[in-house]
Amino acid sequence: MKVIKALTIISLLLFYSACAMQRLVQPTIQQTQTPAKPVDTQSYVGSWKSTHSDSPIQGLVQLKSDGTFDSTSYLKNKIVSKITGKWLIRENKFIWIYDRDHGNLKKGEEDINPIVIHENDKFILQEMTASSTIFVRTK
Repeated sequence: MKVIKALTIISLLLFYSACAMQRLVQPTIQQTQTPAKPVDTQSYVGSWKSTHSDSPIQGLVQLKSDGTFDSTSYLKNKIVSKITGKWLIRENKFIWIYDRDHGNLKKGEEDINPIVIHENDKFILQEMTASSTIFVRTK
């Protein structure tokens, strides 16, 4: 009887562990909402305000038609970062290529972010950290 109870407890523990692991590897809502149709690169050109799902930092980003960008990040109205580089769209992914080291990326490395939502005046990117960044057109 004790053996059966022990096996039952072990089975339940294994089952709950498997369920927990499944939740960890399931795609997030953002990943399942990636646009099915390719998006027009020129629709991203302009000025955008960005907010992050996991950070109080906000930003102003200028995406230029020549494929370059300027970005300024703010925390409580104080500039905390300025970065420039190149941007492009490939296979419904937004790609940033920074002119200098940025976070964990070295200068020239691609920061690849799936496009979660794309509308005329708003787009959402999924970050490598699985958080998301919302961009709203300012001009």
